[in-house]
Amino acid sequence: MRARAAWPTVGLVSLLVLLVDQVAKALVVRALPEGISRPLLPGVVALTRVHNTGIAFGLFRNAPVLLTALVALVVVVAVGAHWLRAGRRGPTGWAERLGAGLVLGGASGNLLDRFRLGYVVDYVDLHVWPVFNLADAAVVVGAALLLLTLRAPAARGTR
Repeated sequence: MRARAAWPTVGLVSLLVLLVDQVAKALVVRALPEGISRPLLPGVVALTRVHNTGIAFGLFRNAPVLLTALVALVVVVAVGAHWLRAGRRGPTGWAERLGAGLVLGGASGNLLDRFRLGYVVDYVDLHVWPVFNLADAAVVVGAALLLLTLRAPAARGTR
């Protein structure tokens, strides 16, 4: 698949993640006061509304919005540099398209919160990991998919 044909798929996945993320956050904000936790599966997972002023998973609390945007930009540039190094203009396989869409949609959802609210609404509490949201999960899964597709350009034709 040509890179140009891949971008509509990336955009659609990204938009879907952004919309679902924002709807989920709006529902949590409406139903749950900040700092309150409601068990979904006792001892395993709860809904806990947290206002995250950090970058991801509560890291670098009170980081300026500009730092958050810079981190997102670094991720985009790194992925773009990989594609350029591989002699392509964008994602070609389904995993790259899905991964790029997930990362872009998740990052957009959290950046939108940071610009609009000054913090990110987190709500998934696994009790063994910092509270996170759908956008965080999309970024992690998308980045994992992209990492799985990374190969040195010379190695592509050897197998």
